[in-house]
Amino acid sequence: VGDLRREPARTCIKLMSAWARSPVQDFGVGSTHGSSEEDVTPSDETEPTLTSPLVGALSEGARGNVPTFTGEMESLRSSLGAPIGLLRMRRSTSEEDADGLGLDPGHAVCPNSVSAYLDRCKLYGTEPNSGVLVALRFRLAKLQPTKKFFCKDMLALADVFLKYPAAVDHIKEVDLTHARLRSHGAVVLSRAILPTIARLQLRHNAI
Repeated sequence: VGDLRREPARTCIKLMSAWARSPVQDFGVGSTHGSSEEDVTPSDETEPTLTSPLVGALSEGARGNVPTFTGEMESLRSSLGAPIGLLRMRRSTSEEDADGLGLDPGHAVCPNSVSAYLDRCKLYGTEPNSGVLVALRFRLAKLQPTKKFFCKDMLALADVFLKYPAAVDHIKEVDLTHARLRSHGAVVLSRAILPTIARLQLRHNAI
């Protein structure tokens, strides 16, 4: 009992290894030390035995490897409970969500540039553009606003470029093919364009 209190994980492994040395271990009333397997009469009160694969898996866990339990072993593990220190801590929810969506774990957290853009849209009374949001959210190299992107819509985007240049340095190309900018949009664009942007497409814009 003292060993169990001082080193619970190691003591559990030792006990499980001892249980696994023979096919059946009887700890019921009436068993005596030194009795052979033929002398032991199994009873309904016999403690559940552990199979060697389960002990091996738990031993792997003690060495830092995550044990894998399937079928009957999983039910045994659930009923016994995992000894302390055998299983690694679960990954964060954001990482699990990223795996489920097939995304890079680095994209699981929404960048600050998205909230900044939404705030500026509210300030100027414009509708957030889906193309801009996707590019900011997933840090795409190409920013391409969708249709109905006019001169006024450039203001919110320009503020993000000017105030948070490090947050949008992933943008290397701005494609305004679907935008409809005129002279005022050209003024905003000329003030906000960043040196990190290598390509700018202005086809279909009356500039």
